Amino acid sequence: MFKWTSTFILIFLISVSCSKNNNNQEKKQSIPEKKVLNDIIKTNYSPKKIDLNVLQVVCSNIPVYLKPTVYSRKINMKLPRGTQINMNKMIWIPNLRSFDFVETIFNNHKYYLPYQYLGPLPTEQNYENNNIIIGKEIVDNKQALPLDYKPDDLELIPVKYRAQGYQWRKMYLRKEALNAFRRMLDHAYKDGVDIKLISTFRSSSFQEIPYKQTMAVVGPKQKSSAKPGQSEHQLGTTADVSTRAIGYTLSQSFARTKAYFWILKNAYKYKIKISYTKDNYHLKGYIWEPWHLRYWGNYFTKD
Repeated sequence: MFKWTSTFILIFLISVSCSKNNNNQEKKQSIPEKKVLNDIIKTNYSPKKIDLNVLQVVCSNIPVYLKPTVYSRKINMKLPRGTQINMNKMIWIPNLRSFDFVETIFNNHKYYLPYQYLGPLPTEQNYENNNIIIGKEIVDNKQALPLDYKPDDLELIPVKYRAQGYQWRKMYLRKEALNAFRRMLDHAYKDGVDIKLISTFRSSSFQEIPYKQTMAVVGPKQKSSAKPGQSEHQLGTTADVSTRAIGYTLSQSFARTKAYFWILKNAYKYKIKISYTKDNYHLKGYIWEPWHLRYWGNYFTKD
């Protein structure tokens, strides 16, 4: 069945008095606020009728600027995750180290939010017993899961399947996916091939950590880490793997290891395949990730 979700719209009224100096530059003092209205309105919407001009906040406490630059003054308010934003205009900034901006209008005033902190509203999904049907999940760099989606059949992964240095990390996969990965890793072990898990299920709130870290290092327009709500890891059917030969790191050098070639030859037997291959990564909008594996269950196709 289909799951209908609710998000919150934060509507605020703010009056800003601005003064310019002789050089027409903005002063750096805080913005006087005459009135701020924090009415949170619970709104039901149909995923079938998603307005592409409406985005949602996917990172916590994002700033709101008076101009489309991080050097502009900010209003003294930060928007929580899930806040819906009506996009008046999209502003693309050519600089790879800069955010793009979304222009929105509140109370006849224009404000600007970093686009890389916003994402699409959730896409319609097929549910069964409160979980999205494995293999029919729709999530990519243009389509999102509900921010609060978390499968209720997640199971703790035994320590023996976790990579050295990651045994302390509690890792989870959906029951069906875990069984498939266990059988695949056991098979590899019997063949003398070392494959271990590095990262598995991530909630959308946890995904915010690697997403922001990657942006801080590479820049806002990075293609290495998915936005919260748009990561396959939130499905609970996806795992990043590595091997001792490359020190259990996540690197494209994994594609030169015995483990990688074993996966190419055998993963399909367990309805598992690499999501971002050398052939499709440019179409999917991310980098090539030979370590990123997803279980597809009954909807697996060998392509």
